[in-house]
Amino acid sequence: MDALQQHRAQAKQQLYLWHSQHLVSGAAWRKALGLLPSPGAKQSLSFFNPLLLGSAALCFASALICFFAYNWAALPRMGKLALLETGLLGCLLLAFALSRWLKPPLADKALGALPWLLFVACVFIGVLLAFIGQSYQQGADNWQLFAVWALLILPWVVCLKLEAGYLLLILLLNLAQCLLLQITSLPFADLFSFLGDDRLAIPWSLFALNWLLHQCLLRFALTDKHGIPLSEVTSGLLSWGFLLLASCWTLFDSLSKEQFIAVVLYGVVAAALIRGYHTRRKLYGMALGLFGTAALFDLWLLRLLSEVFDGEAVVLLFALMTLCVLLSASVVALLLKRLQADYLAAAPEQQTQKHKDATADTEPWEDEQIVPNAGSLFWQRLQQAGIVSGDVAQETPELQSPWYLKAMLILFGWLAGICLLGFIGTSLALLLDDIQPGLLLSLALAASAVAFGLSRGQSGLFISQFALSFAVAALVLYGIAFDELLFEVASWRWWLMLALAALLHWYLLPPYLTRSSCALLALLALIALLQTLSLLPLVTPALLLGFVLLWRHEADWGKTPLRWRSLAMAMTLALLFCQTPQLVWLEGVWELKSSGMSLAMLQGAQWLLEALLLWQLWCLFGSRMNAIRHQLDGRSQVLLLLGLLSALVWFWWIPGLIAGALVAVFGFVLAERLLLWLGVLAMPVYCGYYYYSLQQTLLEKSLLLMLLGVSLLLLWFALKPLSDRPEWLAAQNGGEQ
Repeated sequence: MDALQQHRAQAKQQLYLWHSQHLVSGAAWRKALGLLPSPGAKQSLSFFNPLLLGSAALCFASALICFFAYNWAALPRMGKLALLETGLLGCLLLAFALSRWLKPPLADKALGALPWLLFVACVFIGVLLAFIGQSYQQGADNWQLFAVWALLILPWVVCLKLEAGYLLLILLLNLAQCLLLQITSLPFADLFSFLGDDRLAIPWSLFALNWLLHQCLLRFALTDKHGIPLSEVTSGLLSWGFLLLASCWTLFDSLSKEQFIAVVLYGVVAAALIRGYHTRRKLYGMALGLFGTAALFDLWLLRLLSEVFDGEAVVLLFALMTLCVLLSASVVALLLKRLQADYLAAAPEQQTQKHKDATADTEPWEDEQIVPNAGSLFWQRLQQAGIVSGDVAQETPELQSPWYLKAMLILFGWLAGICLLGFIGTSLALLLDDIQPGLLLSLALAASAVAFGLSRGQSGLFISQFALSFAVAALVLYGIAFDELLFEVASWRWWLMLALAALLHWYLLPPYLTRSSCALLALLALIALLQTLSLLPLVTPALLLGFVLLWRHEADWGKTPLRWRSLAMAMTLALLFCQTPQLVWLEGVWELKSSGMSLAMLQGAQWLLEALLLWQLWCLFGSRMNAIRHQLDGRSQVLLLLGLLSALVWFWWIPGLIAGALVAVFGFVLAERLLLWLGVLAMPVYCGYYYYSLQQTLLEKSLLLMLLGVSLLLLWFALKPLSDRPEWLAAQNGGEQ
């Protein structure tokens, strides 16, 4: 996501925040949402061009691997080696030819393809090394393959400055070290004997590897304008995960001084890492460190209190843990919000420099969006339209929380709800010998009433989290009570009642995090209900249709946009989640055959998804496609038409790609960063499931992936000439507000 798209997303987040603070009325919601800038032509091309090119490169690499696997048994040893070397040399020679021999305008078109060609060559190096190791080095350790592979591609990855290359390098290094630690101990393993277990060298060494990678990526991102955020976040997440694992290794062993030393060691390392994040103003790093520390604190507190409270006193243990989990999450969240405001206030010069760099060759309409404070500019637009009044600095004391902060609060809220359930369950077990379903239903109603009471008014973060924990406990109690009353009679009634209870909580409870959790639970219950009623083929089309209708009518959400936004986000997660089991069900179709379903019905559902995708693409880009078509010559128009039609045909064969592509497109058009990343990351996952499926032979997969790559490449070649027409881009951008 480029700078323009980021500022569009920030302005939209601020609009939702201003509405929750009653600064933007529900009656003016449609008008205010209409003032958000729509993506310009240059933004659209900057989004689609790398996505098409990267997808085409991955399709070509996967197709060649499938082709090699299909003919593997029939080829002699030297033939296999020659085939792999031909693929590697072909990528390198093609990259050299594109960079040396082509002249403008073909050279400009091919410039973006060079990094992806070298990335495919990096993949071929690994395949070639695997073949050599299998044929000529029997008995060699597996870790050496990944280590040598990572070492050979390291110079290319640094020169590529490509996100996929860094992710591949991180994966290879972690695999190499994990395999190495399985067969031998490290030389410094004895140093961890003071912690009571030599095996602690495994998580600590993995932490050291990922921390080193993370620090290199952090410094690279600070000194180079080509940022690598996903690989940076991935290495940081792995380093903190292994650090927490090392600290919790002996959590439930008997208390000893070694455990105390492990906690102290974690505190020293965590403090150093958090200080580094604070110096670089990395809010996501602070979130990783602080929430990880809060989780470790809660676990060790549970361990210590379990020594004190036993027997009947375990009721107090669950009560204290509920409060501790809520308090730790609330304190961390408030601290992160304060740091978010401080980081934004302390970096005006950095934002201004980014503004100068980004607007050096942009059009006037685009230039006004790259400002140090995107919310201030949008507030001025709202003022000019008569929607708001006053100064933005005085009227908006808060900032919109990032998505990962909301996700961690939901996680801690559910953990607190589980502790609250433990408190209720142990209390009932101590007081009653026989627990009736009616009593559970009454307790569930009482918990719902408490959650509703805590959610009314302008409650603070701690009270909001407390309401979420009561809502979670209420929904679980509803499920247990309905299970006793209805499940043995008809399981579909249990799922229906659970879905209705979750929907009622979604409608009545105001906090956004509570609504999102209840909406997701309700949708999952409805999906299970349809599966129980043998209506499985309707799940994905129904979710996709609901997703489209909700996000397309965002301007009609009226007085309660946050309520409908929570349902739309839950619908997105449920839609992407339901694609993965669909791929498994399509392979055997055993459950569908037993209930009267057939593969033809599922294929009909796929055609329905294809029709929905075409409809939405035309609604979103129909007018712009006409403008693009008139700017292209006859050959480019033919390439565009062939690429678009063939890509849609190949999408039908890989379930999940349609939904992933539609989520990514909606995320781009609506300036929803979470939707954009979810859609982009989901598509390779669906392709991976298809790669390992047994529905087609390896030869069919190879041909299909090759044709899909050709289709995407045709689209890229057809759209690339528009990037070289600044006057047309300026005219298109100037008309979109």
